[in-house]
Amino acid sequence: LAHTDSPQSLNTLIMITEQNVLPLFSVPLCRVNLGAPSPELREQILDQSWVLTRPQTHNSENLHVLDSLPTLKQQIQDTLHQYVRVLGFDPEQNPFRITTSWVNRADPQAQAHPHHHSNSMISGVYYPDDCEGTAPIQFHRAEHHHNLWSDMINLPQHSHTLYNTRQVVVSPSAGDVILWPSHLNHSVTPNQSTEPRYS
Repeated sequence: LAHTDSPQSLNTLIMITEQNVLPLFSVPLCRVNLGAPSPELREQILDQSWVLTRPQTHNSENLHVLDSLPTLKQQIQDTLHQYVRVLGFDPEQNPFRITTSWVNRADPQAQAHPHHHSNSMISGVYYPDDCEGTAPIQFHRAEHHHNLWSDMINLPQHSHTLYNTRQVVVSPSAGDVILWPSHLNHSVTPNQSTEPRYS
């Protein structure tokens, strides 16, 4: 409540808007578009030896794919450094680097259940294709991240907001790079198209 000496102000309704509410302790997700890859670059990315890892899902046998794509690797590395700088850290003093990079191929109906990457600090994904007709990536609020109240309380909502949502869905475009803290759970819904989804 705002303090005032005027007794009439006690009867005045104060309107609270989004400008009055601060999103404390938010999780920083970064989405940047590097431009759709050329047909030649896309072919290089997809030209892999594949290993079946889950039903209808293959990973590239090579776990350092970006080493053979130096221009794309540098673009992603530069994006990573900018992201670190926006987070308030000096990339020169905190030289984050890409340690592994592989290609996922999700065939029709393939999906990825919620998971996180415990062996890194920042995770990221690059998309050579639009995902509008295949499957989006979903990010899930941590089970015990109480930005409002305990997970045991589930009140009816009149709208989804930054504060009450339990997941955020992102439908990537060709050339998108998405970066996030590695502790954040993410998943991919079943591929609804008749074509593989690559990332």
